[in-house]
Amino acid sequence: MAKDEVFAQIEAYCKKYGEQLDKVETGLEYFALHLIAQEKDFTEYLIGGDDPEEVDLSEYRCAGSNDLKIDGLLYSEDLKSVAVIQAAHRSKYSTDIDDKASGFFNSLENWIEADVVHSGNQRVQELIIDSGLNPADQYVALYFFTTLPIGSESGSKLITIANNAQKKYQEKGWNVECKVLGLAEIQDKYIELKNIRDYGLAGPVTFKIQKDFFFEIKDPLKVLVCGIRAGTIADIYNQKEVKNKLFNQNIRLPLSSSKINTAISQTATDSEASKNFFYYNNGITATCSSYEMVDNEITVSDFQVVNGAQTVSALARSVGSGSAVKKSTNAIVLFRLIQTGEQISRKSELADNITRYQNTQNVVRESDFFSNELFQLWLTKNLPEQLSNKGIIPGFYYQHKRGYKPNSRTGEAITIEKLAQLRHSIYYGPAISYNSPRLFWDSNEPHYWQAFGSKGLACTIWNQDEMSEIGWAISVNITIAKIAKELKSKSRKEGMKSDEATYLAYLSRYVTSVVFKIIATLIEQNHCPKFSELIANKTTYNIYCEPIITEVRKLLIADMKNVYGLQGNSRLAFARDIPKFNELVQNVLTMVQSGLIVFNKPGSN
Repeated sequence: MAKDEVFAQIEAYCKKYGEQLDKVETGLEYFALHLIAQEKDFTEYLIGGDDPEEVDLSEYRCAGSNDLKIDGLLYSEDLKSVAVIQAAHRSKYSTDIDDKASGFFNSLENWIEADVVHSGNQRVQELIIDSGLNPADQYVALYFFTTLPIGSESGSKLITIANNAQKKYQEKGWNVECKVLGLAEIQDKYIELKNIRDYGLAGPVTFKIQKDFFFEIKDPLKVLVCGIRAGTIADIYNQKEVKNKLFNQNIRLPLSSSKINTAISQTATDSEASKNFFYYNNGITATCSSYEMVDNEITVSDFQVVNGAQTVSALARSVGSGSAVKKSTNAIVLFRLIQTGEQISRKSELADNITRYQNTQNVVRESDFFSNELFQLWLTKNLPEQLSNKGIIPGFYYQHKRGYKPNSRTGEAITIEKLAQLRHSIYYGPAISYNSPRLFWDSNEPHYWQAFGSKGLACTIWNQDEMSEIGWAISVNITIAKIAKELKSKSRKEGMKSDEATYLAYLSRYVTSVVFKIIATLIEQNHCPKFSELIANKTTYNIYCEPIITEVRKLLIADMKNVYGLQGNSRLAFARDIPKFNELVQNVLTMVQSGLIVFNKPGSN
């Protein structure tokens, strides 16, 4: 079954990218790119609110002659994480796949050598340079995808090769992981990532607990506290229709993307230590709408693990069928089940709060906890209603939580993260949005309401000026990103290097915030129409905004080449440089005030 599903996806990606259907390895390369692009470090930057199966990731594929053993390379916006991908289709095992895996996993040291990089094809050079690849300062994951099963003795050689390479890098002090995904693992990852976009929960789940090892609390909520075998937990998770649907939606992506907690796995699989697992481990907490118990058999509806998900994930991958080699265990796990009474259609608030307050293991995407905040619900309705497809503003919809897609949507998704970064940038400068975007979701910091509030304070609505300002920013940011994409495409088609193409997409929010500051100052000085007028009329926008955008882009080229250079880490350093941002704003303002930038108004000479 895994084989059929995996090959169906491979064929689908061959069709998507215009490849012949028998180019299985090429289809596998694209499938791998789309899977890894959905990992938590990459998804917001590479996919945003788009459908992960429809987004175009062709620019991140570098397979071909002189590809330096790299089929694809992805990186996060903050350049803290890099994923390098190699794919190998084989219908049966042969020793050449061991050689291919070994060559891939042991090439990282070569990829950071300038002379080696420059020997690669244009695409692989661009991607290595753009990512700022440096395993001494970044988290680097090396993924080897194969259509072979890796649970066999021959397939296990690939795991040994990966483990040896990872050990070598970690001895250097590098934060590097080497991962092998065979047919079953590819299918599991595909299902888990698909579940992240599906807000549904697992269906009724039935399992057994330890006899004479439980008690119940009846009030105010019905709660079962018991012991459960680690193997039972693993078997529940590894049911195809369950997997990470078992987790609260807020932690599905982080847990699917995270590495196995080796301490949990080692304890659970050790014949002696596993006997004390109950005492060592904090246990698992889950919520449900209801449960029924007959003797020691439990049937649970709307089952969600809200704390201890790392324990579940580690057990599923080490003692369950989700592991390459299933191991036995004596471990018993402390388990707490809370009946909340919330039905699947409205199961969110209490489970979310339990997740938040009990979050000792789970890595939660904090922005999800703001998705049901009243102002976010107001934005979901009013932002696209008042701005989308109005005047110069292209069509868009606001995605206040993962997976949200209105029936009447048009254009691209503006995610809650993207809006926070963009709006904070235009009012407070872009440094925080590039350097510390997680601060927007820290309740101990002021940045959430700086991004979403009115003059930094909590609010219930935006006034018309505020709405016009963000509408202008959305329009300019989308336009700059589109220009960047066209520059990169033209550069590749014509085989000519474009300096601006190397950084403009990454710095589109930066350019937008520089131009916003300039326009806002000119409006205050009565030298420019208000933002509401600029977004209402394309001619007015072109007269006042286009000359400034053009000049900012020119100065940016000079600064990037002369001050920072054009490599990946340089882009991030530039975006974080607050004095340089202020200098750029002031230089362009001075050019306007001195007449070096002229607005060609109708009737002027």
